[in-house]
Amino acid sequence: MTLQNDPLLWSQEGTLYWLSCFTKPLIRRRSLYKSGVTFPFAAFGLIASLAASGAVGQTFIDNGQQVIVPDTQASPWNTGFLLVGNNGTGSLIIHQAGIVNSDFSGIGVATGGNGTVTLTDPGSEWNVSDLSVGDSGTGNLTVSSGAILTSQGNITIGNAPGGIGAVTVVGPGSELHSNNTILGGFAVGHFGIGSLTIADGGLVTSDLASIGSQSSGEGAVTVTGAGSRWDNDRDLIVGENGIGSLEITDAGVVTSELGRIGNAAGSVGSVTVRGPGSQWNNLGPGGLAVGFLGRGALNISGGGVVSSGLGRIGNSVGSEGVVTVSGVGSQWNN
Repeated sequence: MTLQNDPLLWSQEGTLYWLSCFTKPLIRRRSLYKSGVTFPFAAFGLIASLAASGAVGQTFIDNGQQVIVPDTQASPWNTGFLLVGNNGTGSLIIHQAGIVNSDFSGIGVATGGNGTVTLTDPGSEWNVSDLSVGDSGTGNLTVSSGAILTSQGNITIGNAPGGIGAVTVVGPGSELHSNNTILGGFAVGHFGIGSLTIADGGLVTSDLASIGSQSSGEGAVTVTGAGSRWDNDRDLIVGENGIGSLEITDAGVVTSELGRIGNAAGSVGSVTVRGPGSQWNNLGPGGLAVGFLGRGALNISGGGVVSSGLGRIGNSVGSEGVVTVSGVGSQWNN
């Protein structure tokens, strides 16, 4: 194993991983597990270990500590690695137009770690290079009342095996943005268990997204309420290799270029679109596949609408797809 700093590179068995918190997003995080190499808490375990050794700047909010910005910490707060609930319990509150700028950041990092971050009020911002919520511990993130969180790289919710992450984006003007362009760069239930709730006018944007990314991953996303949106510039995979579910209700809207439900062999994906104004719009020519190589189910009811340029049910030999359209106004438009 060889290590270099800024940019930080890790080379193992001829495979190069870029872990820089300064200029690039984390690339091929999944292969950290596929290679059979394990760390205390995934890629963030390696980063935190380096941080603890003094190789890079870091801030731990741990052992019952609570940090409030602005209050106990002045705004803007510019820090390096920011780990909330590393081995113990930690809490971060960003409110009253407070601003935090950090590099790689984790909430509920190591096994037994429990972290909570609350981002609230108009003008409040948290800008990160990469974010893991529930890395190997338990992490909770709430973005509300007009606050904005932006990641220039990955956002993973339930990253490592045993990790449990929950993210809520609620209220008009509340926004969560992931700018990574690598599939899995926005992952809900990566190797762990993850949930995402977008409610009452909240907005989430991502480029490529998956729910239930890896075989051990379990992810659930709910988009509910008028004005609530999840906008994906490219693919949205529900049940990529694991178990994924997406529920769109009460006039929530999801957009993507291409959609798949039950992507890989052994995966299980389910999508529910229910109620007037509830929509899943697949805008690209690839359309929507229900049961691509795995098992997929799509349920449209009560006036919900799904649109796709092309529709496929049970795409491949051995795959299984089930689509149910019921109720006045319910549609699947191809």
